Amino acid sequence: MRKIIILSALSCLAVTSCTSSEKSAQNESPVSRNIAAAYFAELFSETAETCSANDFANCNKRKSARELSSSEIQEIASSTNLNLGANNIKSAELLIDNDAAFDKKLGAIKRARKEIRMVYFIYGNDDSSSLITKALIEKAKEGVQVKLLVDFITNYKNYDLFAMMMKEGNGNIDVRFYNFPASRLREDAVFTTLSCPKGIVNPNSKECHNSKLARMKNLDDSTLFSKLFLSGLYGKSATALKVSMGLGAELSPEDFKRKEGEEEVDADQIKDFFKLLYEAKVKKNFFAIIKLQFAMIAYGQQINPLMDKITGNLPVIDDGAKKFPIKQIDQVFNPFRVSHADEWDHLTDYVHHKLIVVDGSEFQLGGRNIEDSYHMKSRVSGTGKYIFKDTDFHAVTVPGGARQIEASFDRMFNFTEMVATASTVNKYAPIKYISNPEALSAAAGLCAQSKSLESCLISSMEASDQYKSDSVRQAVVKSKMMASVEMYNANYVQAGKKSLNDNWKENSTYSDLSDNFSASDLKSSEMYYFENTPFDVDSDKKPIRRIGSRMNKDHKYNKNIHMLWYKELENSCRVSQNENRDVHVVFHNAYLILPAGLTYSLAKMMNGTYGDCSRVKVTFLTNSIETTDLNVVNIFSRYQMIQLFKYDQALRNYEKTYLASQLTENQRKDYKRWYPKIQYYEYKASHMGKGISLHTKLALFGDDLFIGSANLDVRSYFMDTNNGLLIRNAKDLNKQYLKFVENILADKNQTINLTDTFANYTEDKIKKENEILVDKLLARWDKKSRVNSERKAAILDVVDKLGSQITYTSYNILTYKGGEDYVDMFNETEKYDSETKFRFKKMSNEFNDLFKAL
Repeated sequence: MRKIIILSALSCLAVTSCTSSEKSAQNESPVSRNIAAAYFAELFSETAETCSANDFANCNKRKSARELSSSEIQEIASSTNLNLGANNIKSAELLIDNDAAFDKKLGAIKRARKEIRMVYFIYGNDDSSSLITKALIEKAKEGVQVKLLVDFITNYKNYDLFAMMMKEGNGNIDVRFYNFPASRLREDAVFTTLSCPKGIVNPNSKECHNSKLARMKNLDDSTLFSKLFLSGLYGKSATALKVSMGLGAELSPEDFKRKEGEEEVDADQIKDFFKLLYEAKVKKNFFAIIKLQFAMIAYGQQINPLMDKITGNLPVIDDGAKKFPIKQIDQVFNPFRVSHADEWDHLTDYVHHKLIVVDGSEFQLGGRNIEDSYHMKSRVSGTGKYIFKDTDFHAVTVPGGARQIEASFDRMFNFTEMVATASTVNKYAPIKYISNPEALSAAAGLCAQSKSLESCLISSMEASDQYKSDSVRQAVVKSKMMASVEMYNANYVQAGKKSLNDNWKENSTYSDLSDNFSASDLKSSEMYYFENTPFDVDSDKKPIRRIGSRMNKDHKYNKNIHMLWYKELENSCRVSQNENRDVHVVFHNAYLILPAGLTYSLAKMMNGTYGDCSRVKVTFLTNSIETTDLNVVNIFSRYQMIQLFKYDQALRNYEKTYLASQLTENQRKDYKRWYPKIQYYEYKASHMGKGISLHTKLALFGDDLFIGSANLDVRSYFMDTNNGLLIRNAKDLNKQYLKFVENILADKNQTINLTDTFANYTEDKIKKENEILVDKLLARWDKKSRVNSERKAAILDVVDKLGSQITYTSYNILTYKGGEDYVDMFNETEKYDSETKFRFKKMSNEFNDLFKAL
């Protein structure tokens, strides 16, 4: 249900922003009449004195693309050229087969002699994952040092698994957790779980607030109830949260009871709800207040009355408080301060890296996590809903070939501001509380009136017959691991379900794919490791945390993957100009809501800023709403794609009119358009099969290929870490992969071309489609039919409002060219020297802010 609440909540950001004129862009964009005409008129007027009409795209003084050099790449990469040429690489391959990708990871672990480094968003405890866990333990027992970094929010529930690994590994396994709550959030947990003084019943009162602040001065940085609160919040345990608030904050037991017809609050929703509450109640964010209202419209009955009490227990931070500085609305002039409010705003930032590096000479990266969904073609146990079609890159090098990747991993692994050791996690959020809900609940009942509340609660819980100690739970986890290993071997491998048969090279068997690089590619190619990180990637600098990003400040905020993509789009135009040839750009990516910077880069290809881009073709190949595991992404990405393709259609239509009415016959013969061809394809569920979803994150820029973990959405840009590899000038590899994609596009049973569909959308069609899509979402998430027709109408209304905001912003980004107000994406020292430039950047930043929760 989490996505439904996000859907209803996020949609409200557009409420005060959409005027009727802005909403009209959704139906018939003015670009079809005015903007295209303005471009043609401006381009011809600027070139009239020096250029012939048919050559304006090339000779306009303002419009030229810059070439992307190797030195520029090194400025933003996390490595220099890895030099994995013919003499330094033993094998290299792109892997689209799930079983093959799994075998490569497992084989790398088994070949380890000294060190294994791994970082993953998801680290599961299912069948295939258990083989990896078992292999890591075995290597650790041999003396191999294992460093494993996992996302805290996603993997905290499996803490016992990691504790078991460290115990069984004889001290040679070090597991750490990314984005563990920092000290300011831990202080909030203490504050939230303190009670008001006797006689004060209103937790919102100034007296209660001041009393809590005074008491905190004499408290440690954690209490029993703050521990319960954090373990309950991140471990999705309503029981732990209720005990922390009921006994700690002394809320009435009546607040924990469900009223007739009311559902138990879902713990996933608690986390989202807390974030909303903080933004609305503490930051006084107007949009957050509206989001909260709409969440209540859709799910008011489902939100337990406990939530009403919690709102009053959130810490109220004064704007002038030095200890908890409030985040500025626009951090343009003070971009790198991480405020108290920022911590809550980025509560759900993930480590989205996917990487294993072994002994500095073997590595694998791409889109696959450690879970059956990515490492098998069908399940033999478990309840996972999807099997993903993904792409990894695996390479074996000479000794030391991957040392720079190891060094980059170590910088993140040791970034203590956001990364916690297992012992730190257990100190502030002990897993035992959420692992023993029955014993905890019974102890709370026994100790409610005790004068030694905390000691009573702990002793009573641990004395319960239902209590399972750390050692007992870890033994259970180990037993499950061994059973899962047996399940995989017996019911998947020996049952003949495992097969290496997914190829991307034409006329080849899987055995032919062990080396994707021709001799020519090995001689000419360059490889660079890239990352989006929350800190500087330069090894000679002390890591400083960065929050989010800002338009044309991407390198300062270490969004270097996206910085690379901007440069590659411009470079594609330059290469096509210099070499007088076609260049194909392909974004083969699972999730698509373009960040503002990518939208603006496409706009500059289309409006002539990069000169002649006519021989560049840009293709998006992504999931449909039927194949994706994140339906809400497709719902909102349509609004952006509609504007992109209406703009493209307007240029094409006006071009025809202009050629017919404004140019002479000779000029028409010599006329050359400047803008690229752009097309959009989606996979068909009928071909993919039930429960099969694209998860690939690969981009092709002519002779350059990027493979990694970054989605083509705002979250991957604005919130999460990501990594990947840029492979330059491997021309044979790229030609083969492009042929693989072109075959997919040409197969009408496999994909559908929606280019013209987006260009011809009407407002009425969008609204009808929204109703169908929301029905599909509700069918998936609202299993208990809590959303009645009135609430469904409210959800549709806010979807429409957010869609209008996306429409309006996308339209303005696409049609902004600015003249002297042109925004240079790569000049980070550029000043805000005009109001229009400032407004453009502010609008772009707000657009990215809009999608943080998706």
